[in-house]
Amino acid sequence: MFGRRPAVFPAAGRVRQILLVSALTAVLAACGGGSSGSSPVQPPAPVVTTLSVEGSALSSADSQPVRVSVSLGGQSVQADATGRFILSVPKDGAPQSAKVSAPGYLDQWLPLPAGTQAVKRLSVSMVPAAPFQSIDAGVANTVTAPSGPASVDLPASGLVRADGSVAAGQVNARVTPLDPARSPQTMPGEYRATGGSRIESFGAIKVDLQDSQGQRLNLKAGAKAVIRIPLSTRSADTPATIPLFYFDEQQALWVKEGSATLKKVNGEWVYEGEVSHFTYWNADRYQETVYLNGCVVDEAGAPVKQLGLEADGIDYSGHSASITDDKGEFSIALRKDSLALLHQTGEAERALAEKVGPYSTDTTVRPCYVLKKVAASAPVILAWPQAPVWRWDQPMLLSVQALGVGLRYQWYRNGVAIPGETQAAFYRWLSVSDVGAVFTVKVSNASGSLTSPGLTVNADNREPLLVSQPRDVTVPSGAKASFTVQVLQSSGFKVQWQRNGVDIPGATSLSYEIGPVTPGDSNALFTAVVTNVNGKAISTAARLLVEDSLPTIVQGPSSLVVTVGQTPQFSVRDTGGNTYQWLKNGVAVPFQKGPVLTLDAATLQDNGSLIEVIVSNGFGSVKSAPAVLNVLPVDSPADERYELLRTSFHTMVFTEAGLMPMQMVDDNMLIKAKPDVCTTEGTGTIAVDGTLLNPGQKLPLSGTALMQLKGCSNSGERWDGQITTKYQLDTQRLTGSAESTIQGLKYTTGLVTSNYEKQLQVDGGVKVQLTNTVAAGQTTTVLVATPSVGAQLTNLKSGKVMQLQGGSIELRTVSRDSDRNLISSAFRYNAVQYQLGGMSYVLDGELLFTMGGTPSTSGYSGEVLLRENGVVVGRILGNGMQISVDVQGKIQTLRAPKRYTR
Repeated sequence: MFGRRPAVFPAAGRVRQILLVSALTAVLAACGGGSSGSSPVQPPAPVVTTLSVEGSALSSADSQPVRVSVSLGGQSVQADATGRFILSVPKDGAPQSAKVSAPGYLDQWLPLPAGTQAVKRLSVSMVPAAPFQSIDAGVANTVTAPSGPASVDLPASGLVRADGSVAAGQVNARVTPLDPARSPQTMPGEYRATGGSRIESFGAIKVDLQDSQGQRLNLKAGAKAVIRIPLSTRSADTPATIPLFYFDEQQALWVKEGSATLKKVNGEWVYEGEVSHFTYWNADRYQETVYLNGCVVDEAGAPVKQLGLEADGIDYSGHSASITDDKGEFSIALRKDSLALLHQTGEAERALAEKVGPYSTDTTVRPCYVLKKVAASAPVILAWPQAPVWRWDQPMLLSVQALGVGLRYQWYRNGVAIPGETQAAFYRWLSVSDVGAVFTVKVSNASGSLTSPGLTVNADNREPLLVSQPRDVTVPSGAKASFTVQVLQSSGFKVQWQRNGVDIPGATSLSYEIGPVTPGDSNALFTAVVTNVNGKAISTAARLLVEDSLPTIVQGPSSLVVTVGQTPQFSVRDTGGNTYQWLKNGVAVPFQKGPVLTLDAATLQDNGSLIEVIVSNGFGSVKSAPAVLNVLPVDSPADERYELLRTSFHTMVFTEAGLMPMQMVDDNMLIKAKPDVCTTEGTGTIAVDGTLLNPGQKLPLSGTALMQLKGCSNSGERWDGQITTKYQLDTQRLTGSAESTIQGLKYTTGLVTSNYEKQLQVDGGVKVQLTNTVAAGQTTTVLVATPSVGAQLTNLKSGKVMQLQGGSIELRTVSRDSDRNLISSAFRYNAVQYQLGGMSYVLDGELLFTMGGTPSTSGYSGEVLLRENGVVVGRILGNGMQISVDVQGKIQTLRAPKRYTR
């Protein structure tokens, strides 16, 4: 591939390019800006042309108009009595989301797509907020929704204001459930998640907390709460566990964090999970997405421009929107292999309603859909709901498709109106008593009404579904042991327990008890076989362990670093133990008798405390090794870990130092008068095998280089010190290796702005391996730097020393051979281990930068996790044109968005 280049072989240029990407990202992370390409950043021409966007707000409860306030940037408008509003947006601007608010309703976010013409009749569905309840913040509380199983468990003294002050006394709390199965459009953010993904909802809630002055409250750092989200889905597939997503109001996107488990609470199904902060929380899974591409014409065949379209899932809980362009064409997201209802946004004199799908790939549909005129007459029914089939493991969903002005809906069961069921879709978990029931829907407007034929529920049983499995049990000899299985069905099944695969006579309940046990029962396996007329389900095997010896501590409590005010928590993992006594500095901690110890809020007096646990059973006790509780002063609860993440990010300095000779030469391997790291100021010299090389001399392909850098500055970073590198290069294949020794190299970042400056000293060794592959007109260059065990990064401001213990840092770039432009670059931390302040940390993950022609097609993605003694304590995130750090759900931007030219 490279042999086709007749004149200059740019080997050094490619290496400098990959190192430049590393240096540029580190500088941008430090100073909060910079160009993403090699061309100078030019500010865009000012946008002065605006377009009007007309929308309307209706209540999700009764479809009545809501007088909302709509804000976008510095602009704020008020809706009229009909709920309509007009907003001005920049012409050809990037897609944005406007915040929509009204007293007594949850805040909403209305997506505003980019366009060239005025847009009419966007709609937003406002969810009535639950009433506030007064609770005592000093004690643990369970706050429930006014109806249904939605709830949250709040810890005692666990709420703080935005300034970090702890809320005390009476505060206000409310829990509002969202019902995506009935009304998919009520979900803020239009089911869009970070990274360009879409999600499918199985239920959501909004938790709001305020002090007596109306100030917003949230959980304090380190505190946890348990939320319960009512199951609400149009999908036939209900997962037993599911990811949790929270709504990021700044980005108007959903962010994955944690998971939840399906449970039955007071006869109703909920997803239960643990969270560390409050906003909207959504039980979702990532949606496999395809796009329907089509067009809309009027009855005369003319394209319909700037028409708002929406797609509501029929067999999934999801919603998407689109706008037709000047040709009447659109592209709208659907779940793969699924059905959806495509309709126009809002009410108008013309209407469109089509059932679309299922599609396994992106699909273009022709001929165009027709937007039909709707006369001021009685409703026109496009499709009545189909007769429901009763299934044990999924809800019934009925929907009607109708055209008309001012349509209203009412669903009935056996001729009696069902309260609150006034939407086009009706969603209900069926019980045995619903078999044979008749459901109807009445569609009406000012000109008349129509009632659907009766829909009788038919039973269609299936094999049993197990929603909880029996668990392993450990008991002392002579005690009893019990095992339990939970079935999604409420009746119509039989249970048979087995021991080691053999039926146990008479064991036909959901629970089975054995005892008194003997050592001979140890390691027996118990399973439940559940059958009905359609099949059977076999549970996982649960093991019975009978204690006949001392317990064994598998993993004792680990040392912990917290800040003043945080709640320290320690845990032990053991086998054979059934009682626990925790010790703090040798003194028993009262009321802490389980495998997890939760202490009161830490003070500076707790610093250095020794934590132990005594694990006991009927045969005796064992004591763990002590763990140390380290308590730091509070500047801000997360400051230490934010700083830790920033410093961890800069371990990539080893990639630059390892191949520093390549930053001293030009594309012809000739020594430059100004090395890449000294283009702003300072001097840099290189001597190979004891011979000083002057500008214009050629760098040998192998040797031992001594580089001395004095006040070298470039793009907001400065280098001072020396590096000795033994290297060998093959410029024809662009491969090579190097081994460097770094002594007292001072590396300063953040010189462009004063809001963040870091001074680091680098000491130790690093091995670098450079490889290169060429295929399909692209060159992939990979540089792997492995710091030696004991290599150090010292923060010269704080005096703290990061000592590396293993792992490697990988930098991978892909460039186009035709013009050598960057396509993508990735930074990979391969289990980079280090110690700091007596704690062990591991940095692992990847950040990817993809270069495109616009901000929407360029930017960072990926995630790097920081683990402290095996526990994730922070993340470095790539999100669009930002690199951020996330500590305990609070995000600080390392790299700010900035327009660029390629």
